Amino acid sequence: MNEPWITLQRNYDHSIKLLEDPLSEVYILKDGIVRVGFIMIKLKGAFTGYIQTIVINDTYRRKGIGEAAIRYIEELIFKVSPNVFICASSFNTRALKLYQSMGFEIVGILKDYVVKGYDEVFLRKTKGPLNDFKR
Repeated sequence: MNEPWITLQRNYDHSIKLLEDPLSEVYILKDGIVRVGFIMIKLKGAFTGYIQTIVINDTYRRKGIGEAAIRYIEELIFKVSPNVFICASSFNTRALKLYQSMGFEIVGILKDYVVKGYDEVFLRKTKGPLNDFKR
């Protein structure tokens, strides 16, 4: 287990529970036949367009896999919503820098949202207002 999972007190059981959420879609990230991570999104329900979780194996980090996965998922989301949302923990400065470099803007701070002492930074990338969006 690694950051941010350690600080957020996430474990195997919590991860399995996330994967079983019927409103989430899970995409497996691969390098050939090797599974190197996954990305979970919500395209249904009250919070359409939310990238819920990105997990990449340590040995495959900083190789552009996360960015490529987010770009792929953005295309899917922008077919059904004008907004893509994502959160990053305040201590996860590398993720925050990546998301902002990809055009996400900070739209809010969720104080002590998961664990006391750390905030979740809420970001959005948009193509425009909901009322102007056409599928």
